[in-house]
Amino acid sequence: MKPIIHSLAPTGHTGGRVYLRMLQQLTSEEISWRTVPDFKRSDRTRRWRTMRHLSTIAPHIRALHDAPGAFVWDDLSLLLFAPSMRARTIFILHHYEPLQHDSAPIQAQLWQQLFSVLPQCAAVVCVAP
Repeated sequence: MKPIIHSLAPTGHTGGRVYLRMLQQLTSEEISWRTVPDFKRSDRTRRWRTMRHLSTIAPHIRALHDAPGAFVWDDLSLLLFAPSMRARTIFILHHYEPLQHDSAPIQAQLWQQLFSVLPQCAAVVCVAP
């Protein structure tokens, strides 16, 4: 039986999504990938996009609370994870770019909160300098 790993759908052409797509393609024979739609990538309105994304993805993350398997995540929605879910998470950090915030000033606070919960993850992988 293949291990189960949950992640966001690797849609889009941003660097983080490219890494996630490559990882899923390379391991698809050994791992059963289950994905959650990434609403942020299909939202064409930039202003407050992150906040809309978090509110839309919240029910999907709550549904994963008792799901078996691990998580590979690369998004601020990690903040919606219960600590027990973070303990099963490999977080991929592509980059932190405050100038690209679409939900300022709240997004900067969310990033600070994200940095404070990263030690709860099983691992954090930074794929950028």
